[in-house]
Amino acid sequence: FSFSTLLLLTATNMYLLLALRILQGVGLSAYSTALGTIISDIVPTQRISEGVGYFGISGTISMAVGPTLGLYLCEKFNYHITYIVVFFIAMSSVIFASLINYERKKQTSINTSEEDLSVIHEYGVKLKNQPNKGFIEKTSVKPCIVLFFIVFAISAVFSFMPIFGQTRNIDNIGLFFTFYAVSMILSRLVTGKIADRYGFMKAFLPGIILTLMLFLTLSFAHSLPVVLLAAVFYGVGYGTVQPLMNAIVIRLSPPERRGAANATYYATMDIGFGAGSFVWGAVSQIGGFTVVFLSCALCIVIWILGYFLVLDKELHQTRS
Repeated sequence: FSFSTLLLLTATNMYLLLALRILQGVGLSAYSTALGTIISDIVPTQRISEGVGYFGISGTISMAVGPTLGLYLCEKFNYHITYIVVFFIAMSSVIFASLINYERKKQTSINTSEEDLSVIHEYGVKLKNQPNKGFIEKTSVKPCIVLFFIVFAISAVFSFMPIFGQTRNIDNIGLFFTFYAVSMILSRLVTGKIADRYGFMKAFLPGIILTLMLFLTLSFAHSLPVVLLAAVFYGVGYGTVQPLMNAIVIRLSPPERRGAANATYYATMDIGFGAGSFVWGAVSQIGGFTVVFLSCALCIVIWILGYFLVLDKELHQTRS
């Protein structure tokens, strides 16, 4: 990811630019899946929602600061300076990644008596003889179907807010993302604890309602205060739902398949965002943004039904 960003300096045509973007996508998918798996391994199971929520805060802060920094560098200097700065920021993560040694800790913390070694050997042989289960973890399929409808709807907000502001003559629409980021960070500090202590539904129900309110509010918003109210609904609602869906995927998967489970989860998010941007773009040209956001609200209703019909029973079984 880091070096493909630096190589953007050499992009002289669209084909090379697209090739480098593919490399960036490969790098992004690799390290995001690995980090998600590390989190699921080191966080205690009874606090997994809280841990995933904290982990998500770092991404939220980055997404809030990164675009602002990038635009500033482009306006103050040029794209070449921007790519160089981004390269060094990305490379700094390599330094911090070298400090993550949880695998070595797990190996050195084992009491290597003969009895323990025999158990470890037996477990290793068992894993080695297991058939390859493929790239998709089957326990993640049901929650990822529910996740797809969430991300499919949310992609409309990511893709069209600047155009939405222009169409409805709302100035300073960029404040939407500031309010969204702050409210998301605050929600993730508390909702994970609520889910772990009192059950997923106690955190999901407010998140469901607020995410639905996001789209109903945007459907009829024609002023900045109403848009900022929708941003708060967005931050708290989606900020609650997204990490809890990740926690559900982790909780339902076997420990040795958490990497595949996380990969299935992130792939679903990518597919949802990609498909949603394409579909909602076509819908906006035909019916306008009111139709787009009301249709997104319908997707959230489908998601609510999917959660109760598909996931709630399985979550009760895992807790029991």
